[in-house]
Amino acid sequence: MQYRFTKIYEHNIVFWSIQELAEYLINQSNAVVFIDKQVFQDYSSLILKNTNLPYFVMDINEHQKNLSTAEYIWQILISNKITRHHNVIIIGGGVLNDVVLFACSVFKRGLNCISVPTTLLSMVDASIGGKNAVNLNHIKNTLGTLHIPIQNIIVKDFLSTLSKEQLLSGWAEILKVALVKDAQFYNHCIHYLQKNLLPDSDIIKTSIQLKLDVIQNDIDDSNERQLLNYGHTIAHAIEGYFEDQNIYIPHGYAVILGILIENAIAEKLNLLHTSIKNKIEQDLKKYYSYESYPITADVIPILLSKIQQDKKNTTTALRFTLIEDIGKGKTKVEVSTQLIEEVLKGILSE
Repeated sequence: MQYRFTKIYEHNIVFWSIQELAEYLINQSNAVVFIDKQVFQDYSSLILKNTNLPYFVMDINEHQKNLSTAEYIWQILISNKITRHHNVIIIGGGVLNDVVLFACSVFKRGLNCISVPTTLLSMVDASIGGKNAVNLNHIKNTLGTLHIPIQNIIVKDFLSTLSKEQLLSGWAEILKVALVKDAQFYNHCIHYLQKNLLPDSDIIKTSIQLKLDVIQNDIDDSNERQLLNYGHTIAHAIEGYFEDQNIYIPHGYAVILGILIENAIAEKLNLLHTSIKNKIEQDLKKYYSYESYPITADVIPILLSKIQQDKKNTTTALRFTLIEDIGKGKTKVEVSTQLIEEVLKGILSE
């Protein structure tokens, strides 16, 4: 595949080493850095040692992805006299990227941001496409804007310190985009996973390219970009349920469970053949286990309530993105509440 990061990004996605990132930061002025606490502990001696940039260490998770954290960021920006002539450099995972980009998108009507994703999930998904949001009342991504970073700096070196769970969470988004866009890439990824959890550069680049191919003509998420919501209607409801319980489930794990459930919905609608549904289930269950995240049929009313809050819904219908085959997604599929409940009962009762 030719990597043509065009239109939306106009070649603003770069792939660097840790050393190249450090040199870049040394040469920056009129900038401020927000960096994840764990990344700071692991890498600050390598990337921040010789820079004079002000930096702020952030220790936030999904529970802090809210307006209170955005307000804290706004206060930092005000205290440091940040203007629209400054760059805001975000070094961290998806949650940090989401909340800082959201805060910057409305501060003085928009600041220039540079995203340095440090997790696989953020490299292939959260930092790409300009979507950002905070949660409200345990409803995922209720408040959000579209704000494209002026540059994305991908440093694959960061992946070496990630846990198996963090890597699999990122792989979920790679597999998702493959399932809606590219059957050959999906099969390659499943084969690759049999030997190695750490993706090579070509897999990361191909995943980013597929996402950009989807969004570059639909940045406002009204048509084709909704392909990327595959698995996410159910996933966001699951994440919201666990947040209610003060339990964190990795986003990618929720997405895979969402994919399995939504494939069962597609099967019931005669959209997806049972053999394909079963193949995907067998593929994914080799790597994803949910023993640490118990969810049972008695929470179905809570999940249905959260599903009804999904942003793809119309005033009269619940809408899903589903697949008709591996590599072939379909958007705006209307699904009845009764069918969702039936499928949830069948799967969660297991």
